[in-house]
Amino acid sequence: MRRGFLIVILLISLLSPLTIQSQTSPGSTTANQSANRAVPGVLLCKRSPTAAGIARATPTSVLAEEEILPGIVMVKTAAGLEEAVQRELEAGGSFEFVTRDVAMQLDLTPNDRLYRPQGSSIVESFLRQANYLDSLKVEGAWDITTGEPDITIAFIDTGYFREPNRPFHEEHYGQFILPGRRFAIDNGNESIEDENTSFPRDLPADTNATVATHGLSTSGIACALFNNQIGIAGLAPGCRLLPIRISNEKGEIFLSSVVKAIRFAADRSARVINMSLSPVPSPNEQAAWNLLDEAARYAVERGAVVVESAGNTGEERPVRGLKALEIISATNWVGGFITRQSSPLLGFSSFGLGFITNAAPGMFITTLSNEITIDEKGRSLGPYTGLSGTSLAAPIVTALYGLVFSINPLLEPDEAVSLVHVNSRLTSDAKFVGNGLVQFDPTVRAALTFRGRRPLVKGDLDFDRRVTITDLIALIQTVIGLRQPHRDGVRWEAADVNSDRRVSSDDVIGLIQRLQGR
Repeated sequence: MRRGFLIVILLISLLSPLTIQSQTSPGSTTANQSANRAVPGVLLCKRSPTAAGIARATPTSVLAEEEILPGIVMVKTAAGLEEAVQRELEAGGSFEFVTRDVAMQLDLTPNDRLYRPQGSSIVESFLRQANYLDSLKVEGAWDITTGEPDITIAFIDTGYFREPNRPFHEEHYGQFILPGRRFAIDNGNESIEDENTSFPRDLPADTNATVATHGLSTSGIACALFNNQIGIAGLAPGCRLLPIRISNEKGEIFLSSVVKAIRFAADRSARVINMSLSPVPSPNEQAAWNLLDEAARYAVERGAVVVESAGNTGEERPVRGLKALEIISATNWVGGFITRQSSPLLGFSSFGLGFITNAAPGMFITTLSNEITIDEKGRSLGPYTGLSGTSLAAPIVTALYGLVFSINPLLEPDEAVSLVHVNSRLTSDAKFVGNGLVQFDPTVRAALTFRGRRPLVKGDLDFDRRVTITDLIALIQTVIGLRQPHRDGVRWEAADVNSDRRVSSDDVIGLIQRLQGR
């Protein structure tokens, strides 16, 4: 009887941060206030391709303009005039749509201790990573690749560190590209851009503490160290992580900051961009999603896949027509989608036919924490925790894309997306899981042998479409064993400069001769 009571208490404690974005139901007063939260005096506008420019449609009450992305203009006006200016801009014909700068919400076989523990305590059993990773067929993918350091995964989130750009969690050492970046709105409508990637330090008293450390937790799922005999195994630990913070010191996030962060990540050659957040639900949320989709399109054109969590509303989101975003819903450990009707407590994931593209587990996901977890025996399990939400499902899919690009850097974003989609497993209705629960092993194996539109250049080991001294260094590292590309993949094929089906010093000589113009 006592053991059963303890299990109930554990379930409640693990579910406490279930909806990281909001500790209240969508219909509550707090949620409604969040839906109305926007930066005062700021509008975001998408130019019409046929418009000559902003001049003929600009009301006199517009105080300033800033193009934060090609075709996306931030317009500033006096606080209180937003609706009137929005109507004038929409009527002027220069813009496809205009939206407020609305609030965003967080949608919270290795030897690593918590990967497959023997269950010496109840808490440790619940923190067992294999509970959900087995359904994703992860281990087979790891036999092929655990990620490559030339593949950058950008996380757009809240804080990552206790001090700016100083990793403190032992699972994060050596995993980051530093310094990171912050884009935020503070002091009313003042834009901030700096290198502060630390936890927000001035959260309101009623804010869940996981808001501050959300970036630490989401990034750990993808990039925690692997095979280090402690904690968890990151799903793409060989990839590098670019940390981008988009919250002010109160933990507030706004749409314009996210758009700027996407541009920053894309301009720094990130191949995957993770956003474990979504626009606050509102009657006009389609416009906010459209703007995010435009920013994602900018990233896709520069070689990135953009992954975003669906949100924790527990309801169907009235959003359609997105083309560049990969929207991820959350399932249970084995891929089953739980609706709010079947379980008010576990049915938190947003859904929608034509909205969701894929699904991944998002319940009781083990990841990094800023605090120590103590089990029921009083033993320390280290700075790890179990969290739930679509925020935790998105990084799982992000990690899969990291592995796909690692094994085949020649892939274009749409080719990588197609491989993930066709190899997914449909575990529930498509309106809940889109193309289905992602599957690591078959997807990575398909990427290994897939040859897409982009041609391979012999000797181009960094896949930047030119052969330089950097490629020679990489080739030497491959010959002496510091790099070990899969023999069936494009990395090996690129290193086989002489096309003799082996990589040796002869290839080094051949590449030197090419660099010398011989």
